[in-house]
Amino acid sequence: MAHDSHDSGPDAGSLYKEYPVFQSPGANAKIWRYCDLAKFVCLLSRRGLYFPLAACLDDPFEGVLPRILASLVPRDVLPVLAKSRLTTFVNCWHLNEYESAGMWQLYSRMKEGLAIQSTFARLTSSFLGFSLVPADLVPPS
Repeated sequence: MAHDSHDSGPDAGSLYKEYPVFQSPGANAKIWRYCDLAKFVCLLSRRGLYFPLAACLDDPFEGVLPRILASLVPRDVLPVLAKSRLTTFVNCWHLNEYESAGMWQLYSRMKEGLAIQSTFARLTSSFLGFSLVPADLVPPS
């Protein structure tokens, strides 16, 4: 779903876009963000989510095109997509009705972690009015 300056709905000015090839989990779908205490404190103090490069994540498959989708992409495009981990910023959430023991083990260090439970609608609505440049980096006018 593309937006322009004439949009007046609830998504006007949002960086979140829907694409027909990706199925939305639904507005009320439960999502979880597992993190250690340091990342949670950073989230609170900066009042925003951190989006590292996909290439900086511990999982080498994070941000890689799944094989089934790669089979649908023209072969000459695949090398370009392979480099996308160097230009793609991510913030990972887990879609599940309940907490996951496996996710606790993966994403909380030294048993000092927490899980944030939200919904898909609340996450996507958080992109309304979002700026690509943090307020503390904007020069005074």
